[in-house]
Amino acid sequence: MLLNFTKIYFPVAPEIRQIDDGNQIAYVRTEVVITPNVPYTLQEYCIDLVKKIVLPQNIHQLHLPQTIIREISA
Repeated sequence: MLLNFTKIYFPVAPEIRQIDDGNQIAYVRTEVVITPNVPYTLQEYCIDLVKKIVLPQNIHQLHLPQTIIREISA
């Protein structure tokens, strides 16, 4: 569900059913899972954060795998 980025989910009205002798009413509901839409993956966010806190000349001193250090350096 997004609001400022336009896409919005509007659920349908619950279905109404008569139970047993017709004196009781039940509302049938649909379960909806709402997940936030995030603009960045956790990895992208972490790489951006490391770039902000660590000076470029000190990135190679981090205790991280070389593949990640190359990605941060790019």
